[in-house]
Amino acid sequence: MPIEGLSNRVRIPRLGKIHLGTKAKNKNGVEYPVASKFFVFKDQALTDTYGNECSELPIMFPSDDVEVVASQYYRAYSQSRGLLCKGDGKMCHRVTDMDTGDMVSKDTKPDRITMVPLTCPGQKCEMYQAKKCSEIMMLQFLLPEIPGVGVWQIDTGSINSILNINSMLAVIKRMVGHIAFIPLELTIEPQEVVAEGKKKHVYVLNLRIKEQMGDFLAKATQTLPKMLGVGLSLPVADDEAPSDTDIIEGEVVDNEKAQKDAEELFAPEPTGKPVTQQKAVTEVAAGVEKKKAQATTKPDRDTLMAMEFKNEGEMKAVCLKHFKLQPSTVDKETSMFDRANAGQRKQAWQQIVATYYTEQSADEQFASMESAGK
Repeated sequence: MPIEGLSNRVRIPRLGKIHLGTKAKNKNGVEYPVASKFFVFKDQALTDTYGNECSELPIMFPSDDVEVVASQYYRAYSQSRGLLCKGDGKMCHRVTDMDTGDMVSKDTKPDRITMVPLTCPGQKCEMYQAKKCSEIMMLQFLLPEIPGVGVWQIDTGSINSILNINSMLAVIKRMVGHIAFIPLELTIEPQEVVAEGKKKHVYVLNLRIKEQMGDFLAKATQTLPKMLGVGLSLPVADDEAPSDTDIIEGEVVDNEKAQKDAEELFAPEPTGKPVTQQKAVTEVAAGVEKKKAQATTKPDRDTLMAMEFKNEGEMKAVCLKHFKLQPSTVDKETSMFDRANAGQRKQAWQQIVATYYTEQSADEQFASMESAGK
């Protein structure tokens, strides 16, 4: 008998990556990324077919799902841990140390790691401003002229490239109703932009239609291949960090060599039972409260009101521990606050305390804080 959810899945392999830049060295021998006006190939089959000065690639997309073929998020990586945080500007999922409530570090033990949902402040995030996170599009496509069945991937942090690709995909989909298996040209082209008040030319990605409109529409409206059926999936796009040579127009991700899939981080507990999110958040709370609890003093309302938190994850963990509020409830109750901001995070916490604290619950809170402090 087939395995439900597994045997009926079809995954297209990734054959390789194509890059958008190279590295050069300064007079001190320090390497830095340099954008290229041609695609950079590391696979000999690509070089043999397209040469070393290729700025146009004939491509097709293997899926109609833009989220799959042009995945784009704020992403942060580390060299040793791989993907650490992934967000869309509203919500993110961050790999977190259960004992501290902070993002994992090199000292975090494997069985103390979990993924925690948080508010994503986008460009206001401290990681973004520290250039440890950036907008990254991961484009996956077929190269019909290259032997083998599988996708090729290009990563870009160029805002202009992301806008260009998104715009053309939207236009094509509105014209013919789909984007899959339509012959297109992926190009690198110069584009004039304004940066720091000055005009300059940068090389960006574009999608082009080389045929006359009538011929294009005739081909694009033909019956789609059967492989577009249910169950088709592409490789995990962000299982490794993009090269800094591919995202130099945007903010630069610190680490180039992050090879470990984020899924490998979520090791099972020693008992072999998986770490559930609710239990993980509870354990984060326990670690936080060991530092915050005053085991000899019964906490009153003013004491709770005065508590401060380093980040949103820490606040949510304490809400779960003391008031039994799930993260989704905290989001709903404090949606009017920017919880990434320290001042507004404190206001959000004080609103939670004002709403849910009662004299009857104080004894329960005190007991839980005593237990956490042991």
